[in-house]
Amino acid sequence: MQLSRSGKVGLLVLAIGVAELAACPLGGVSGCKLVSAIGGEAAYMVIGLLVYIVLSGVLGIRLVSGLALGSALGVFLKVYINLPRPPQSEWLVHASGPGFPSGHALMASLFWGIVVAETLSPLALLGGAMAVTAVSCSRLVLHVHYLRDVVGGATIGAVLAAVYLVLRKRYSTLRASAIMIIAAVPLALLALVKNPGYDSAQHVVGLVLGLAAGLVALATPRGKQSLVERLGGLELLIAFLWSGIGLVAAIATRNSSLSIIGFAVFAFLAATSRPLALLLRKK
Repeated sequence: MQLSRSGKVGLLVLAIGVAELAACPLGGVSGCKLVSAIGGEAAYMVIGLLVYIVLSGVLGIRLVSGLALGSALGVFLKVYINLPRPPQSEWLVHASGPGFPSGHALMASLFWGIVVAETLSPLALLGGAMAVTAVSCSRLVLHVHYLRDVVGGATIGAVLAAVYLVLRKRYSTLRASAIMIIAAVPLALLALVKNPGYDSAQHVVGLVLGLAAGLVALATPRGKQSLVERLGGLELLIAFLWSGIGLVAAIATRNSSLSIIGFAVFAFLAATSRPLALLLRKK
């Protein structure tokens, strides 16, 4: 019996969920650190960008937009609710910002919720639930969150996944993505205004502004030539790599303005590089 694409994805998600759920108790603190690292906001966003650029533009743009909204809402709630984390002396890994909601639990729940919404696979639902549980438990074992933080984060992520599913069914990909990005922009900006020194708020502001600019560029009629065709593939690739180098430098120097600009340029070029991938495939 040949499995459908949804069935194959479901099995893969189930395997990931089982592996993550087993890693923490079997590997101890080291296993929990690994689960926490691969279940972070940045990891899910990188996966979303890779899906967009390499695999599927339609799925990728929805996935990245949904994750951007989740990140923006997460930092907004953190800085305005401002609940503390456990005492820093108990932390087993570095953490920053207020405790509620857990960004790891929120993004894990949202990411796997989107996967379930796309596949409608019971196996994906089971595997995703395991992965979310593993990530949430890792944050508790590492003493950087209270139970309320991970439960709240996972719940918010599940609600956002449901919102994603509604938008996906009701609107076109571009319109649904635009709605999520438009909602994310003020949330991220308000979080930055409230706490200008919070690095996650800086990163999310740059990210959503860059994605918003990218959506505008992709949606604007350009006549016979696309933006990528006018810029040229090599020039865009160089610019994309250069922005990545600048982004790493901005994070390393902890310069807030450079960090925002770096994330914005990187996100914009990532959004507009999908046509580049399509052009290269045609040649």
